[in-house]
Amino acid sequence: MKNILIIITALFWAGCTQPENKVVQAFKTDFTPSTDLETDFRHPPDYARPRVYWWWLEGNISKEGILHDLTEMKKAGIQGAIVFDAGSSSHTSVIRTEAGAVFMSDEWRELFTYACLVADSLNMEMSLNIVSGWNDGGPWVTPEESSKKMVWSELNVQ
Repeated sequence: MKNILIIITALFWAGCTQPENKVVQAFKTDFTPSTDLETDFRHPPDYARPRVYWWWLEGNISKEGILHDLTEMKKAGIQGAIVFDAGSSSHTSVIRTEAGAVFMSDEWRELFTYACLVADSLNMEMSLNIVSGWNDGGPWVTPEESSKKMVWSELNVQ
């Protein structure tokens, strides 16, 4: 047990003592500002390009759709996306679509991994909203542990 603790401590220490310049290098850019502000505005460096929410509604996503969406985002000048898995918000007014991969299921994680690989090949950033749905939760959150809603009414009488 003592040897395992020493190994874990050594690995943790090694991970925490990386040279500071590695972090700085990650944020260095090849962008050299010109004296023409209009040119810089029209051709911004990657770090200045927008990132967007990428909604995966009802888990309706496919490898073909991922490739298409990310390719089009890149063409439009978008540098990255935050995947936001949620149910459809319009199912009360239109016919609800059949659900796709369930958030964090094996199939969903395979699709997210694929999205990260495609994004990496396009030199784009990928991020993830850490919960599923319009509020905090996921299929592993039981009703007892879920978010609560307080409801009240008021009646004035004389």
